[in-house]
Amino acid sequence: MFIILFKLSLINGREKSYKIMLTKYYMDNQDKCPTCGKEGQKVANFTVQRFVQKEFRKYVVEDDFYLCMEAKCEVGYFNNEIEKIVLSKNLKRPLWYKEDAESRLICHCTKITEEDIIKTVIETDLKNMRHIMFYLKERFSNACGSMNPLGKCCVTTFNEVITKARRIKQNIHIQSELNPNLLDEIQPYLNLKENSVKVDINQLDKEIMIKEPTSTCGMSKEERKSSCC
Repeated sequence: MFIILFKLSLINGREKSYKIMLTKYYMDNQDKCPTCGKEGQKVANFTVQRFVQKEFRKYVVEDDFYLCMEAKCEVGYFNNEIEKIVLSKNLKRPLWYKEDAESRLICHCTKITEEDIIKTVIETDLKNMRHIMFYLKERFSNACGSMNPLGKCCVTTFNEVITKARRIKQNIHIQSELNPNLLDEIQPYLNLKENSVKVDINQLDKEIMIKEPTSTCGMSKEERKSSCC
């Protein structure tokens, strides 16, 4: 549920001074999660309102928040200045990086999951975000501000998963040399056949140009600068 910070009951009548001290600390550390102490990422109020469950939306009407990026922390959004927290379980969708996430949705616009990306990399050997996205969904989307809980493009996260997928693909061949963590990582994908699906990249690029000629979704900053759109 929604939590209001600093509702403290302290001994020796020191509640007021202690509250002021705590408030100053969090004002000086606005980007630090009050639960785990890790740095969060600032998110515009427009995005926060889209992700908070309806019954809690009245508490996040105007202010921007920070998103706690610590996997083990139960906090979703927080704002130390107005002393409020929204737990990740009270968001409309699970945060993909949290340990208790039921699903790991990477691209919120096209509903592409971590599993989708890893499976595609292993089976097709595609390594480019735009190729993978178009191969899976035959479209792009630029609704990151409202669809992604970070309020920005998923390109960084998407490419991190591609890197993870390529690591898994490589490690499948050296299972006897892996530590337990890496063995656990490859376990769900051992039944997949490498490069079992042939994809004509040139044809894929042609289809992208026909169906999505102006989209810059998934492009790097350099690619966007050189793009005609």
